[in-house]
Amino acid sequence: MNAVEIKSFQKKFGQRIAVSDLSLSVQEGEVFGLLGRNGAGKSTTIKMMLGLVHPDSGSVRLLGHDLAGEHDQAIERVGSLVERPAFYDYLTGRKNLEILSQGIGAVFFRRAEELCDRLGIADRLDDKVGTYSQGMRQKLGIVLSMLPDSKLVVLDEPTNGLDPHGIREVRQFIQEMNEAGDVTIFLSSHLLSEVEQVCTSLAVLELGQTIAQGRLEELLDAENEVIIRIDEPDRAEQFLQSLDSLKVKLLPPDSIQIRLQGMAPAELLRRIVEAGFNVHELRQVRHTLEDYFLNLTEVDRDT
Repeated sequence: MNAVEIKSFQKKFGQRIAVSDLSLSVQEGEVFGLLGRNGAGKSTTIKMMLGLVHPDSGSVRLLGHDLAGEHDQAIERVGSLVERPAFYDYLTGRKNLEILSQGIGAVFFRRAEELCDRLGIADRLDDKVGTYSQGMRQKLGIVLSMLPDSKLVVLDEPTNGLDPHGIREVRQFIQEMNEAGDVTIFLSSHLLSEVEQVCTSLAVLELGQTIAQGRLEELLDAENEVIIRIDEPDRAEQFLQSLDSLKVKLLPPDSIQIRLQGMAPAELLRRIVEAGFNVHELRQVRHTLEDYFLNLTEVDRDT
């Protein structure tokens, strides 16, 4: 079963189209990343998904329930952290968790304390939230999203306000909760290196539309590039430009970068050698998520 299934979301604010015919599927148990530049439609999508903004058209099912027709069942086991978490500053962290999650009983309190301990804030649970730093409030918000027993957790920029140690704690926390509790995590973040380390699947939005979606490994592997060191690079570049399914870039003094776009490296090497060129080195380029994202969104939207 899909934990999230969005079909044909559409949303306009005045004349501006924020989201256009957007569809997404997230399988149960995944850590799913929603990526895009500022203004791409990420926050609007998340708010429509949670019922905080009403879509002009389209539908969403959460954990098998239609949000419009079965609202209470759809959100019953969904936790979220959207924008800055709001707490009662005059109450303790512990009391905030109890009230805002409507959690009761010894099992709830043990779970709340265990989650806080994993994020390094258990020793401040009995302090008033008004004394917390922004990073501590963010961590408390992440804990709240997991309570009392969330099966789908939606996190919009979960590492806002955190220092590098806090970012690592949150990353490890997300991985542990996903692996141990069969929790589906749906997150949006601008920290691509963090997304690459925690997400199993992702989608990239541009101008309110999905321009890529799939498993992270498959998306990165599809960016199949090699660099060759070769004699007569200028003439070799002209030869390679004549072949189908290649994008070629000369790297002086003697190398060429080639995006294969469906051709296997062995086939490329065969063709080069048969054309009479001497290849001294061929190495495959391993793309990062940052490389993939920038290549995918490199066209300036204002042109």
